[in-house]
Parts: sequence; C-alpha cells; structure tokens
Amino acid sequence: MISTEHREAPRTTRVEDRVSLAEKLAFGVGSLAVFYGISGVGSFAIPVYQMTLKLDPVLLGIALSIPRFLDAIIDPLMGKISDNTHGRWGRRRPYIVLGALLQALFFGAIWMVPTSWSGRSIAGYLVVTQVLFYIGYTMFSVPFNSLGYEMTADYQERTRVWAFWS
Repeated sequence: MISTEHREAPRTTRVEDRVSLAEKLAFGVGSLAVFYGISGVGSFAIPVYQMTLKLDPVLLGIALSIPRFLDAIIDPLMGKISDNTHGRWGRRRPYIVLGALLQALFFGAIWMVPTSWSGRSIAGYLVVTQVLFYIGYTMFSVPFNSLGYEMTADYQERTRVWAFWS
C-alpha cells in the first residue's frame, strides 16, 4: 500500500514559465531531424555500402567508426561554442540553421557515391561525407537540445516540452 502522508500539493506553472503549444510542436518537429539524422546513417549505411556496393565489411566498419570518434570530440566543443555565443540572433539559432542545412546537404551526399570507384575510395568517400554530415548534425543537434532546456525554468513545464521532443 502506498502512503499518502508525504505527498506534495499539486503545483501550477507560473504564466511566465509556460511554453505555448506552437513552440512545443515546433520543438517536437525539430527533434525529427535529430532522430532521423543519427538513425538514418546507422540504418542504411550497412545495406547500401556492404550489400549494394559490395564494400568489404572491415573497411565499412572502420569507415563508420571514424566519424563517431570525431563526434565525441566535437559535441562538447559545440556546446561550449554555443553557450558562449552572444549575437543578434541569439546563442543557438545561427548554429541550428547552419547545422540543419549542412546536415541535409551531406546526408544526401553520403548516398551519392560513385559506384565505379574502388573499395578503398568508396570507404574514403564515406568517411569524408560522414565527417561533414556529423559536423552539421552536431551544429544542429547540440544547440537545438540545449534550447529545449532553456525554454522554461519550470520543472513540470520542461517535462511537458521534452514530451513533445520524444
């Protein structure tokens, strides 16, 4: 049986801490680019590069892992850059816009590999296009996610904002 002795009274979110439904929906739609950006490459790279382009699995594994190691370095760096930017468009927006464009451009480029190239050339192409893609992805996703935490100071409202992200 659950004790009700230590229950807190329901608390309401102050008007100034509320986030509009439109802002929550926009934040939720933006999260699709975060999700599909990361899972799109992971889901399709093996079937396209190994099964269709017949790239050696060892080369493919190396080509897929190199950009992820770089990502471990550039994500915290992007957070620091974004946190310390003070411009007329805000701390996050310029990076979100530029990152979205780069991410979209290089996501397409990943799949436009010349099929006549050798296995090593194809693996090199994959590494380069993924590195450029993940730079754009980081420029978009790190400031975008940080923006979600800054939308409200209220814990309950922040939970509702992140529910739209999910």
